[in-house]
Amino acid sequence: MSVSFTFNTSPVTDRDELRIVIGDTTFDDGPAPNRANLSDELLDHWLDVGGSINGAAAMAFDHLAALWVSRPVFGPGELSTIHANLYPYYTRLADLYRARSSDPDVSGTVVSVTSFTKSDGYSDNGSEYT
Repeated sequence: MSVSFTFNTSPVTDRDELRIVIGDTTFDDGPAPNRANLSDELLDHWLDVGGSINGAAAMAFDHLAALWVSRPVFGPGELSTIHANLYPYYTRLADLYRARSSDPDVSGTVVSVTSFTKSDGYSDNGSEYT
């Protein structure tokens, strides 16, 4: 499925500014999993609901945290940090931009993960990542 993506290097619209804030300025090299960009329609919705660029950014970062939380990468013997640290990174950014927003009650998707349990057919002990 193709998403609509527009960006002007000299910000012309609030959507352009929002893309700069969330780091989504290059087509097919976005902040979502698999380097996907966020759609124009989604950004426009957050701009409408968020009340400001900061409010929309908070919602975008909540969304990105939710997209990345299910993407831990397991390496041999240890939990790889390649993707595992993106959830707390985006969560902190969401909180930061929510605090900067004119409406600090701007809410988005809230996801909390307290532990991982390794489960595969080769390990004797599944608690290595708990």
